[in-house]
Amino acid sequence: MEYSHNFGSNFPGSLIEAGTKKDVDDTVKELIRKYYACMDAGDINGAYILYNANKEILEAYRIDMNDINRLQEEIYNVSLSVLKGSPSIIGTAEPADQSRDSFWYQDY
Repeated sequence: MEYSHNFGSNFPGSLIEAGTKKDVDDTVKELIRKYYACMDAGDINGAYILYNANKEILEAYRIDMNDINRLQEEIYNVSLSVLKGSPSIIGTAEPADQSRDSFWYQDY
């Protein structure tokens, strides 16, 4: 099994940046309320225009599937690193011979 780099993970060469996203606060609540008002009204174009006009401000408050996929990939890569560092065997079929105190994990 190899590390995945499909969604922007550079593990083990570098880790994802920590602390780059924020909870909604008083400085952006009105912009976010307007954005969701557009979305609720079905005005996707208006929401897009509002977001792009305020992209620098809103970027730290937005989490989309790219972020989720990258986080999931990073967790996968870290897990794989841990498995590779332990006396374990990863494969689709159970090995015929294993050393004492080793573990076999089935590859899906």
